This record gives sequence, structure tokens and C-alpha cells, in this order.
Amino acid sequence: MNLLNVVPVAGLVWAVVLAGERLTVVQVLGGAVVIAGVTLGLHRGKQGRHGRKPFPHGREADPTAA
Repeated sequence: MNLLNVVPVAGLVWAVVLAGERLTVVQVLGGAVVIAGVTLGLHRGKQGRHGRKPFPHGREADPTAA
């Protein structure tokens, strides 16, 4: 699980809280996009590729097998 993409959002929050920086609409929208992307990536990572749950040991089902 890689949450390094959230670091800029956390930095923005700290800048607003500690340094009194002004928050703009563009910054809020950018933070929302980052959080949505991380959430989507974490959710899809649990399902495996192509929306299927992964098999043990990293093997996936062969879609051509009957």
C-alpha cells in the first residue's frame, strides 16, 4: 500500500493550519483528485487486474480455459 501520493495534500493542510496560508479552490480540487486517485488505486489493488480477485501465489485464472 503506497500512500506517498497523499504527501502534497498533507503538506497543504499543514501550511494552512500552521503557517496561515490561504487555501484556493484549485488547491481544494487538486487535493480531492489526489485523494480520489489514491482511494481508487487502493480499492482496485485489492481486486487484482481486470476486476477479478487474485488467486493465491499471484496466479490468475486463464480466461481462455474452460
